[in-house]
Amino acid sequence: MNSKLKISLLSLFWLSTLSGAFFYGYKEAVNGRASKEFAKTGPVSDSETADEQATPLSEAEQTLLENLRSRGGDSIARALSENIDELSATLEVTDEEEAPLSSAEALQAMLTSLEDNNYQRGSLWRLIRGLDTEDIPKAFEAIMPLAKESRHLRSVMTRLVKNMAQEDPAGALTLANSIESKRDRSNSIGEALSEWAKKDPYAALQWLGESPELDSNSLDRASYSVFRELAKEDLTEATSLLGGIEDDSTRQRAASGILNALISSEGNEVDSIIGFINSQPKSLQSNLLSNTLGNRKFRRFESGVTLASSLETENPQLAQQAYERVASNNARDYPEQTANWALGLEDANTQQKILGNVIEQWTRYDLAEAGQWLSETTSIPLFVQAYETYARAAAPSDPSNAITWAEAISDTITRDSAVTSVANSWAEQDLSAAKAYVQSTQYMSSEARERLLNDLNKMPGS
Repeated sequence: MNSKLKISLLSLFWLSTLSGAFFYGYKEAVNGRASKEFAKTGPVSDSETADEQATPLSEAEQTLLENLRSRGGDSIARALSENIDELSATLEVTDEEEAPLSSAEALQAMLTSLEDNNYQRGSLWRLIRGLDTEDIPKAFEAIMPLAKESRHLRSVMTRLVKNMAQEDPAGALTLANSIESKRDRSNSIGEALSEWAKKDPYAALQWLGESPELDSNSLDRASYSVFRELAKEDLTEATSLLGGIEDDSTRQRAASGILNALISSEGNEVDSIIGFINSQPKSLQSNLLSNTLGNRKFRRFESGVTLASSLETENPQLAQQAYERVASNNARDYPEQTANWALGLEDANTQQKILGNVIEQWTRYDLAEAGQWLSETTSIPLFVQAYETYARAAAPSDPSNAITWAEAISDTITRDSAVTSVANSWAEQDLSAAKAYVQSTQYMSSEARERLLNDLNKMPGS
């Protein structure tokens, strides 16, 4: 039994105990669901291959990435460049006039091209899709020795496992367990179990529990996929089973799977998502909240604020974390909207953190606009961090202006620090002007002014 995924009795639904099964009463619960053909696989090896070497991009791939970047698609370009599998599929062009190959013909073409070391990536992916389940192991066997030196072929192995898992998950897991590289083996096991869970999450869950040699990374990744599919079938049962997982890391991933099912479900209300997060141990809540607000559905300002506000009554501490994450998600693209919203928050510490974060992001892209907003907004004590952030950001380009923002900081210690920082930047451009300011300013404590003057007098040119 996998000790990390040990699940206890949580309801009267699980009535009997079965030694060696994944959880108590499992066979009673899933009788008729798990086919006998899904046999347990052998032990997993912990051996690692040598460090991976990046595969050079082909001319076509490089052109695609450059075109994406020229259109402002930097994030897409980075994602593709890091995933040769997806990039190759993106480049793939199908000849509509070419007759489709049978599985045997596709397998032969693949074996020949691999043997001659003359395969083309696009055509290789087309051949993979044309393979019947029974021919996949032969293709896998041919690719495995070559994959040690090719990141691309390691991606091909994972895809073969995934394709096979759609019809024969047990056979696919056997292939996955034969992969030497721990990372590639983990990826392949995760893909296989993800496909299996889509058809029979209970059988996939049983396989997980009966695989004690499974490494932590594989277990955590697979738990996410399996519990996501379980939640789609029966949320109550999935949540109940989740409560019996003893290992924190595995439970975190399994809970993230359930959360994904909740978020992606059409018409699901915020209350059900918040209710699930609040039902989990406090040690898991922050991570689950982060996952939720990182989802595209809640990255938008309005939806993020709605979710954060829903936490106020039952979990105010988590609500403050949610507000900070909402601000972080939107500070760059919507700085003025985010800053104005932050002014209305009730918690002073959260408000100060958010305003500081927004001004920091804002000054990176539009220093003048950030300064204008600050100058037009009524000063409040909570602007301490915002003023300090702006002063430090403006100092290299306009120190005489930056110093006025540093002077406006109400907290004495923070003001001394900010004025000192700006004056040092000023001294690098105009030492005489900086020294004259420090000698006459009333916005520094005598101790801080004395220390700063001593430092300025040691600078070349004094």
